[in-house]
Amino acid sequence: EAATGDILLFLDADTRLEPDMLTRTAATFDKYSLDMLTIWPRQLLGSFWERTVLPLIYYALVTLLPAIYVYRSPRWMPTFIQRKLLAAFAAACGQCIAFTREAYVKIGGHQTVKQEVVEDVALAKKVKLSGFTLRMFQGVGSISCRMYRSEKEMFEGLRKNFLAGFGNSLPFFITAGIVHLIVFVLPFITLIYSLNYFSPALFFLSVASISIIFIHRLILAIWFRWNPIYALLHPLGVLWYQKLGLVKIWDHLSGKKVKWKGRDV
Repeated sequence: EAATGDILLFLDADTRLEPDMLTRTAATFDKYSLDMLTIWPRQLLGSFWERTVLPLIYYALVTLLPAIYVYRSPRWMPTFIQRKLLAAFAAACGQCIAFTREAYVKIGGHQTVKQEVVEDVALAKKVKLSGFTLRMFQGVGSISCRMYRSEKEMFEGLRKNFLAGFGNSLPFFITAGIVHLIVFVLPFITLIYSLNYFSPALFFLSVASISIIFIHRLILAIWFRWNPIYALLHPLGVLWYQKLGLVKIWDHLSGKKVKWKGRDV
């Protein structure tokens, strides 16, 4: 209410901006005729578990979400299906979100999503469903952030919104967990099995699967300037999330409230 500009920028308190970030953000609105943009900062990783676990968030983002469809609808898809899936291609990072004042006022601002745990994605959905234009960007060279500083803090921080990120659907959540085990952990088990039982076909398939995973992770590490050695610990990071998932399932079934910064979520 106090701001007078045409663009409203929302940042987490632990983000750090490069000197030209605001100028570049404003120019991006004009270049792409945007109503909202969101920037995924370069995550600063300190501890072992930060370096092992947090890159998997970005890995999921760039391998599972066709990011261009956040900006525009799939041209190959019939129009009536595009309309039904409009909100499905909505994503955002609450560490850095900007709106035109007009779009922000018309969707009702943060007031309309104050009960949402994953309020950044809820805002993105409102923007898309209101007919506004949204685009995502990576922030290497513009913005950085260190989200967590210990494994405990990271566990509790991700615990608060892990299930919400799957629409609070337990079947979808469990299915995704099983798929992750099959895709990211099973190839390492089958590799060991193939060496013990001399199965060339299984060995080839296992090595091919593992190679794809590591190539993806190495590209991501280079892109976001992370230590590439930790790409080799991808299955360990997946197992960490499996542990978090089991805890989250128990939270859901038992009705346990998760606390975050002194508040029940």
